Amino acid sequence: MDKLLVLEDSQSFSAILCSEIESMYAIKTVPAYSREEAENILKNNKGEFFLATIDLNLPDASGCQAVDLVLGYGVPGIVFTSELNEELRLTLLNKGVSDYVLKQGAYNIDYLIRTVGRLWRNRLLKVLVVNSDDVERRWYRDNLSTQQVQVQCVDSPEEASQAIRQNINIYVVVVDYNVLGTSAYRLVSNIRNDFVERDIRVIGVSSEDNTSSVHFLKSGADDFLRRPFLPEELFCLVNRNLDYLEHLQEFKHLSDQKQKLLGMVAHDVRGPVGNIATVAKWLAHKDVPPQRQSEFIDLIVKSSEDVLELLNSLLDMTAISTGKVKLNCQKIPLAPLVRDRLTFFGIAAKAKGIEIATFLENDVEAYVDDKRFSQVIDNLVSNALKFSPRGGRVLVELCHSDGMSKLVVKDSGKGIPKGEEQYLFSDYSRLSTVPTGGEISTGLGLSICKSLVDAHFGEVYVDQDYQDGAAFVVLVPRSVGIP
Repeated sequence: MDKLLVLEDSQSFSAILCSEIESMYAIKTVPAYSREEAENILKNNKGEFFLATIDLNLPDASGCQAVDLVLGYGVPGIVFTSELNEELRLTLLNKGVSDYVLKQGAYNIDYLIRTVGRLWRNRLLKVLVVNSDDVERRWYRDNLSTQQVQVQCVDSPEEASQAIRQNINIYVVVVDYNVLGTSAYRLVSNIRNDFVERDIRVIGVSSEDNTSSVHFLKSGADDFLRRPFLPEELFCLVNRNLDYLEHLQEFKHLSDQKQKLLGMVAHDVRGPVGNIATVAKWLAHKDVPPQRQSEFIDLIVKSSEDVLELLNSLLDMTAISTGKVKLNCQKIPLAPLVRDRLTFFGIAAKAKGIEIATFLENDVEAYVDDKRFSQVIDNLVSNALKFSPRGGRVLVELCHSDGMSKLVVKDSGKGIPKGEEQYLFSDYSRLSTVPTGGEISTGLGLSICKSLVDAHFGEVYVDQDYQDGAAFVVLVPRSVGIP
């Protein structure tokens, strides 16, 4: 149920809207250009749409006919129209639309797209309403349900605390002073004291023309609504607080990534730099035999390469994560590129006695950025050499596959430990297996590969059927526009 129906008579505008929404979210858009077409789509795809954007002025419908059609099939809707008066606004809200947006410019289009994403994510989230009045509870439930959130209502502070404790999906709590009285403030304080580890936003509600707003905020509430208020005010506050929580969680994630990165750098750089410093001191202050000097110089070179690899990986990850990687794609033959990249691994392969074998179809072409795709090849081959045993074998294959170009890199190591496949392409992930020759492993190579392959509209995955080690498969388009 992740489809969005875009009911819009302008095909060019519909195409822009669908493209923008699909590029931002994992939502499949289905355009319809008339009421009749929308009805056929809804009739043949019941239960598949979580939302619809609705243009009021269609070739075969006017007024609220399109709205009635969509809502009649149980699909929530956002009205996107060029004209709106107060009477129409009230009519739409009374019918139960999720929102309405005026066609007035770029900001409104952006607002529509963000609202679609917000409602799509809301389906997994829960809002808790603390209010013991049956009529008001029903009002809250009916109105908040239009925002796609799950709504749970409880009578008392005790039930509220129990509900929060039992449900980790409660992110917003609406506390009504009019029913609870001063115990509403104690409930807010208890939420802050008892659920310190939870990111929960609290909205206080009151019709008292006094200091209730101040008491709510000082007790720990994040927002306040004074009765009477419009349903849209409640919608805006709830959605704004959910947006805030997402930003907060993203910030915490980035902070965790930063700490993990610092720890990894400290750990991985200490060894090579320590080797360089120790050997340099020996060379500077000791009478070292020529043969020993050669060994020390090799160690300095190897340690320097390890540090450089780490720094390059970190720079790549930073560029990718900030969107600074720009692709210059063109259609090129892949076999010469693969052969060229493999020449750089001859020394490393010889040092471990590993054979690099190839099976390359010379007519395979792909629409790629040769420099960035070279990084994909380098990371996969480097990985294969690291995890293959001395005297092992690495096989690189290139062929056609269902309209795509397919690159496969197979090693002869221990393979991917069972249960760890899900962590392969995550940032800074490290599996329980270790490089066979003591090589450094940043945990970034496969994450970089996936980001670059994704940027090429391709796919990278592990061949689960390969039993003689690990086999990584990369699929990229053969020409522009495919897929």
